[in-house]
Parts: sequence; C-alpha cells; structure tokens
Amino acid sequence: MDANKGLFVKQNLYITLFEPQLIRTYLSADKSQFLTYLNREFNIIIITNSELHEFVTEGINKVSLNGSVSVLNFDHYKENTFTRLASFMLYWANKSPAIKLKIGRLWFEEKKVIKTIVKLLTNKLFVKNYIVINTLRIFFYKSIKINSLKHCFDSSLLIKSSDLLFITSLTNAWEDLPVGVYFRKNKARIVGTVRSWDNLTNHGYIKLVPDVFLSHSEIMLGYAREFQSLLIDSVVTTVTPVYQKIFQTPKPDKSLRVDKIAYMCMGKSTNPDDENLVRWLINQWPLLPNNFQLTILQHPKFVMKLEDVALPGNATMKIFPYENSNLIDYYDFIAQQDLIVCGGTTAALDAAFIGIPVAAVGFEIVKQNYWSSALRYFDTKPHTKDFFENPDTLVIKNKDDFIKNILEYKEISSLNNHFSSRFTGSTEVDFNSVLLDVLKKFN
Repeated sequence: MDANKGLFVKQNLYITLFEPQLIRTYLSADKSQFLTYLNREFNIIIITNSELHEFVTEGINKVSLNGSVSVLNFDHYKENTFTRLASFMLYWANKSPAIKLKIGRLWFEEKKVIKTIVKLLTNKLFVKNYIVINTLRIFFYKSIKINSLKHCFDSSLLIKSSDLLFITSLTNAWEDLPVGVYFRKNKARIVGTVRSWDNLTNHGYIKLVPDVFLSHSEIMLGYAREFQSLLIDSVVTTVTPVYQKIFQTPKPDKSLRVDKIAYMCMGKSTNPDDENLVRWLINQWPLLPNNFQLTILQHPKFVMKLEDVALPGNATMKIFPYENSNLIDYYDFIAQQDLIVCGGTTAALDAAFIGIPVAAVGFEIVKQNYWSSALRYFDTKPHTKDFFENPDTLVIKNKDDFIKNILEYKEISSLNNHFSSRFTGSTEVDFNSVLLDVLKKFN
C-alpha cells in the first residue's frame, strides 16, 4: 500500500510584496491574520527585494511562521527596448483625465517638446477599446523573455502549472509585473490587485491582466470597466485590505476637554502648496483658543523639511513610517482627533473609515501652476473628484473658511458610511476569505 496515498499536499502560493506600505498592510498590521490564514491551505513563498527582505522577515516572525513561510528576492530587473515601448503606450494611451493632466504637468516641469507631442499623440490616436488595449498587453508580455528574468531571483525557481501567484501591486512595472510575466510563462495562475484606490485611474492601463482581479470596492469596479478595459467576469469585488472591520477603532472617551485637529500632509511632490499651507497654519495657530491641539502628520513617503518651523506649545508634528509603525496605532491616532483636515489624499478615506469628520482643503496659499496644482484632485482626477463631489463632503474654500470650520468643527458630521463604503468596500467583507475562495477555485 502506498504510504503517501490520501495525504493532503499543499499547493505553492507565491505572494509579491515590493512596497513598504503593502508589507505593513499584509504582514505587520495588528489583528491581520493574512499569512496565518493562507498558510493553512498553501505553502507560502513571499517574493520581495533585497532592500525589504528584513522587513518581510520581521512580519513573518511576528505571526510565528518563521520556517513555515519562505522569502525569495527579486532584484536588478531591466526593461528592454520593446518592453519600454509597450509600457509607454499602455501608460499614455489611457483615457483617464489624470493621464492628460500628467502630460501637462511633465511639460510644465521638463519642457521636453518631442516627448510631450508623442505622449499627446499616443493619448489621442490610440482607440480605447478592448481589442487594441489587449493587443498592446500581448506585445508587452511577448517582449519580456523568460531568460532575462531567471537571474533576477536569488535562488533557482521551478514553477509548476499548479502553483499560484498573488500580485499585490499590479501597477508596479519594475517588480510585480515582471514576476507575473515569469509565472504566466510557466503556466501558473495569477490573482492580482492594486495597492491603492487611485491606481486604476492614475497609472495608465494595467499591463498584465491576472486571471482574477480583486477589486476593493464598488467605485474600483467602475474604474476597472471605464479605465482598464477589464472583462468584468474576471473581476471579484472584495474590500480594501486596510478597511476591514477588524481595524475599526472606537473613539476614546475624553476626560480632558482638548479639541484635537490634525492636518494630514500630502508632501510637496504631490501638492506643491503643501508646505505653504503648513507654515501658514502654524503661524495662525496661536490665534486660536489654547485648548485647540494641532498635529501636523507628515506623509511617510514624502516628508517635508520643516526643521526651521517654531511650533507653538499646542502644536506637534508626527509621522507613522511604514517600516516601523503599526496600522492600529495610526488608526488610534485618527480616532483621537475631532477633525481631520487634508487635501486630495487617502487620509480622507482613512478618517471616513474610522468615523471622524473630514474637511478637505480646496484652496491654495500660493497659487500654483494649473497642471501641478493639487486642486485638480477636486475637478479632474476621477478617484478624488468622485469623493469630494459628494454634497456631504466639506471642502474649505479660503483661509477665513479654514479658521471658521476649525472653530466650529462640532458642526461637521462624519461622512455617511453607505457613501464611504463605495470607496473603501464593505466592512462586513473579509478580504482573506474572499482571496482564499478565489485561490481554491484553481485547485
């Protein structure tokens, strides 16, 4: 009798994690059982790069899976000429208004005439239908030769057709996508998603379409149809991983009457006026009642140099680095605030998810160039435009309005959960369960 007969053999599940924000999301967030949950059904191998290897290992150790989950490095990938051409066309041909806006911004910053004309022609002349876009995707896929990928892995990799790959960031063309191409050329099945709510509208066409795309929400499903030419029968809607019910933090009881206001920075590369706003706000803060506490929360990826700023006693600066902070601590911070003030940033969704009132800054301290201005988040970029056009979303129009709304913050209500869940996904959905159900269908 065969001693191995009847034994359960786990499939291999490879997971790409090439961005610190996603490592925090999937591995190091308190209450996240992502690895533990999937490890019951699959042999897990995480693919990352050398720079983030230690960060990934820490996340694995945190859930006591050291030795059960493997880590593989993928480094030094270089696009060839044909791949760059395919990537260029798939990026600039996209019909999202955000792409035309980026063409204008790059022209303003670089003044490169030929490049700008080629981008405009690509955007205008390519027919935006499934056949044309899918042909470009095939061109992209065919342009990458499997032999050029083998040396990027730090150990030999034998992929079986029964293996599965979960791509966590389908718009990461330097790492996630070549890994995806390698697996597809080895006949493995692929499930994929994107990092953030803006990725389907701001990053051109997805170049490698997975067998199943995981949409985070109702609004992302609409973007998949409108801006990505994805076949809807290949899309499964779940929830944004960081907006699951397990992460919702109750508002703390306040024993002392301190009015807490937080301004969530975007960073100067995203909002050229951000530093001007921060400096103006700090100068204005001493004019407000002493019981108003201000926190300037810097974006961990776009930290501004504000060492010369003298903070009043009731103002502080804070940052939650992706590499050494916890998602729960971040949400606890938001829950302690009475009002979140922000620009066209994910912070608006974060506050809405926790149930804290939001006020969006819809003006500039120093007028910026049209193409670079963060005000385009309110009238052009689809993901935030749709969010801020909601009549219940408060948009601050000028300096006086800013101060008035801070003083009268108690009049500002948190956003309706039904509305915000269109962007975040339903908190009643468990991301891990949906992902597992999708993966198991490939057995």
